[in-house]
Amino acid sequence: MVKKVLKSIKRDGVIATSKKVLRFVKYKILIKQKKNIINDYVDVKKYSTVIIFENNFGWNKIMKQRPQQIAEALPEDTVIFYHSHEDCDYNEKVRINKLKENLILIDLGYFRDNLLEALSEHANKYLMLYSTDYIPYERVELYKEYGYEIVYEYVDDINED
Repeated sequence: MVKKVLKSIKRDGVIATSKKVLRFVKYKILIKQKKNIINDYVDVKKYSTVIIFENNFGWNKIMKQRPQQIAEALPEDTVIFYHSHEDCDYNEKVRINKLKENLILIDLGYFRDNLLEALSEHANKYLMLYSTDYIPYERVELYKEYGYEIVYEYVDDINED
């Protein structure tokens, strides 16, 4: 680490390197805080299976669609992290809500890295891809690196030119 800092000072100067170091320290502190927030919402060790729903459907829409219905119908020994980026889905600015004991609504854009780290030791984990929008392949690969089995449902016939 010291070698990297010294190289950065030589290359970018003291001020730029100091800013980088501060960002790094701040990031490490935020990761720990976010990980603790996840643990505050659910004790993942109690569940035999973890499923992350990576999708583009919010939770509190006009009607429930298939991803919400599937998430609600999964067994009680499964903990579900359901992605929503909709502001109306959260009671606070924390961007995470506990809907049921085993159903957590979460903004993966904000918490993805922390959630993956918090669940890294869990053995039985799945990623449910249920989206009509493009999900980058690199993101799917990230889940594979953390040991997730990928479940994908082809929702709509997307016309591509």
